[in-house]
Amino acid sequence: MRTDWLVVGAGPCGIFAVASLLRRGAKVTWIDPSFSTGRLSRYGSVPANTRNDRLCRAFQSLPHLQFAPRQASRAGPSLARTDPGSTASLQLSIDALRDGSEALQSHEAVRAVQGSVHLLTGDGDGWRA
Repeated sequence: MRTDWLVVGAGPCGIFAVASLLRRGAKVTWIDPSFSTGRLSRYGSVPANTRNDRLCRAFQSLPHLQFAPRQASRAGPSLARTDPGSTASLQLSIDALRDGSEALQSHEAVRAVQGSVHLLTGDGDGWRA
């Protein structure tokens, strides 16, 4: 599949970049060694510094993350079931990011490649990793 964009990294910024590009109708090649939400995964027990309602709005603003259905099907605590005016541990955001990452990886306009980019070259026909 020929794609319009290359996104390197599947941390929070990479996940939201891919979802934003899909919202604009782009085809995306997405590369990451593990698709595990990046370094954020190490900080699940840390309290978030953003209110839950703002985090939920950010996730809901990008339909390709499939936030609402994935949160509804999640057993146990989820970001969508928190008190909107308070904050929760980062683990709930990490879980939502993992859900979104899975949804994006299976999207027909995304070519997800597990690996790393060591060299990127370009010519008149596009980029090659």
